[in-house]
Amino acid sequence: MGLMMMWGFIILLMLAVIFLFWFQFKNVEVKTQDVEVLQLEEKVLHLELHLKKSLEIMQDLAKKMHVQQEVLDLFSDMGMILLFLFNFKLLKFIIILRM
Repeated sequence: MGLMMMWGFIILLMLAVIFLFWFQFKNVEVKTQDVEVLQLEEKVLHLELHLKKSLEIMQDLAKKMHVQQEVLDLFSDMGMILLFLFNFKLLKFIIILRM
């Protein structure tokens, strides 16, 4: 009876040691995954900052292009008015010459 209890105790201790080894390696794997997750989160934040800066640059360029187009339209309209006035004066000059 005493021999069976001793073997049972030894087997119980072996199971406890196996469980502790398994638990230790399981925790190491979780820590490795945590480090990988932190690195990925850092990369995501870095990419978000770059995206935000890129969008700001694109918005600035769009505003500048819009202002530039408005200036070109203004000068185009002024050019058409000047061309009309020049043609009108030229027509008036031709009419005066024919008289």
